[in-house]
Amino acid sequence: MGLVDVEGTSRQADYREGNIPLDIADLSQFRGALSQDDVLQSLQWIPGIQQTGELGGGMIVRGSTDDQNLFLLEGAPIYHPWHAFNLISVFQTSAVKDLNFYRGHFPLAQGGRLSSLLDVSLRDGAGLDAPQSAVAINPLYGRARHERALGPNTTMMIAGRRSYVDAFFRQLHPVTDDAGRQDTLRTGYYFGDLLAKVSHRPSAETALTVSAYFGRDVLNLRLPLDLSFDLDNLLRPSDLMFELDHRWENQLVSTTWRRLLGTREVRTFQLYVSRYLARESAFIQPSEASEVDSDYHVDLTDVGIRFDRSLFVRRAFVLHAGADFVRHQFDTALNATIAPTPRTSEYVQQDNSRNAVEANIYTEIEADLGLGWDVSGGLRVSFFETDDRLRLLPRIDISYQAPSAPWVWHLQYAEQVQHLQRLRDRYSFLYDVVSTRWIIADRSTGPAVGRQWTTGISWHHPRHDLLATVELYLRRADNVLQPMDTYQEKDGIIGPGIETAALLAEYTPRSTQSQGAEFALQYAFSAWTLWVSYDLSQSRVALPSSGLALSDARPAFFDTPNAVRFLVQRSWGRWVASVSGMARSGYPITVPVARYTLTDPYGVETAYLYRPELNNGRLPAYSRLDARIDWTWQRQRYEGSVGIQLYNVTNHRNVLDRYFIPNTRSIEVRDRLGVPIIPLFEVEVRW
Repeated sequence: MGLVDVEGTSRQADYREGNIPLDIADLSQFRGALSQDDVLQSLQWIPGIQQTGELGGGMIVRGSTDDQNLFLLEGAPIYHPWHAFNLISVFQTSAVKDLNFYRGHFPLAQGGRLSSLLDVSLRDGAGLDAPQSAVAINPLYGRARHERALGPNTTMMIAGRRSYVDAFFRQLHPVTDDAGRQDTLRTGYYFGDLLAKVSHRPSAETALTVSAYFGRDVLNLRLPLDLSFDLDNLLRPSDLMFELDHRWENQLVSTTWRRLLGTREVRTFQLYVSRYLARESAFIQPSEASEVDSDYHVDLTDVGIRFDRSLFVRRAFVLHAGADFVRHQFDTALNATIAPTPRTSEYVQQDNSRNAVEANIYTEIEADLGLGWDVSGGLRVSFFETDDRLRLLPRIDISYQAPSAPWVWHLQYAEQVQHLQRLRDRYSFLYDVVSTRWIIADRSTGPAVGRQWTTGISWHHPRHDLLATVELYLRRADNVLQPMDTYQEKDGIIGPGIETAALLAEYTPRSTQSQGAEFALQYAFSAWTLWVSYDLSQSRVALPSSGLALSDARPAFFDTPNAVRFLVQRSWGRWVASVSGMARSGYPITVPVARYTLTDPYGVETAYLYRPELNNGRLPAYSRLDARIDWTWQRQRYEGSVGIQLYNVTNHRNVLDRYFIPNTRSIEVRDRLGVPIIPLFEVEVRW
């Protein structure tokens, strides 16, 4: 499946592209863990997609890394599309009009990432006979949405969310210890966002839209520095303290003008500004004699212009062409005082600013060759200011459907280039929240490049709502920056904020390869709905010099050889009940093969672990079963729904991570377990 088109287009058109069609109603059936109105959490049910965490996290598509995904809201990129530490995304399903999700094979008008593209368009109130509003509440946040006409040719939509946990729990906590010492601790967190879209149609041939998004997370902590996270130790005065004021936010404004010229030509112009900001002010006292006081900033801004033209030469032949220009600005700044002893201190000031202009042009042809054959393809030419060459990126899509046949075969090939790669800032620091450090490719680092081959068959029963798909893929990426050794002590990686040169010294370019087969079945009969998918895949990482021979490569960090998902749903009038579940192989882990000790000049022995090979083991398999029941109601002009969900209904505590601790005589193994059964709910009222 190269594309999941969630616009309600004809299923037959989707089959000819080798896609699994879903509309918004279908997508809302796949509920997330903590946010039941979340596009990214719903997409985890699509074949080939995994999440880095249990309740949420980054999205891994066909063995990639999460920075290889491009997220577009109204055509503008969002660098960090998450709230609540990657548990809740910025994309609300209830505010979405349509979306396209591509895996590896993008439209030629888009690019810049290797793995996937999510393109989301918002509702705008168009087609409503009267104003429409909705409010909802769930365990974490409340949300509201309003759509209406502003005039004969103008409509609008506005939607907002706000978490309310901070309103129920005190942010200030006076504490006293046994000795009578008093202190005031802080535990505060909230997130909120606002979506808005205005559409204006001055004529039947012209449309103008203005869209905006503003989202913010704020975390404020002052706690004792206790790495055991024992609640009795955390909620008491301490000589060793940890203070953090951290906030991150997205700001986006996009304007799109579209005009139909006659019946054969469509022109589109877009202008957008997208910005991601993060700040981490921290005071850490790891010992009575040392402390770190820092203020760290990340600021990423994109300003882009895009032109597109579609020419319908005749009914079976369409020509697309366009260009886009983007100015990227990446700024990081650090002001910190590091005092390892009471008499020694070091003031650190770092400012890193990088700018780059990106330009792309493309041309694409769609042709119906007759006798069941459809072909689309073209070329994207990409220029990046800090790169030393033009990148020519061909893409082609061939599909065949015999006359009146219920099946469609397709073959796709695409090449991608990614000039921006995200690296984690700190590996040895005690606290790491500002995780977004984007590195611009230049003549020394070079961009990551990728290629993907895909073929598959979709079969649709001509009389019943039954769709079965099988897809095979092979994707290869080169020059992907990955840490050389996450367990080795890092030279120069000390304190908050890292010089780019020191950070890059801990990374090395590697080649990755993923291959797999994906199976999906979608069936609806009477009051029943069934969805089943199965992934069989392999993801490997190797040094470029090895030629990616699988015997010399190691499993990727989120390699998942087997994964199965299912959903069974039954409706009775106003009641809908569903059972869903998933099971997959455990993620790879690095298991030490030996333990050794070193003795310092004072005779003190320290135990260490010997890990000669990364990802040489695997966590136990992951499995989960969820249950849900929904009830809808209507009273005069009001209607609504009540949903109750049991997450992990079997109360199975999955092993999410495993730690190995060297003791004086053995290696202690500790498991981090997943969450137990969690009751969830959501109440929504619409009018």
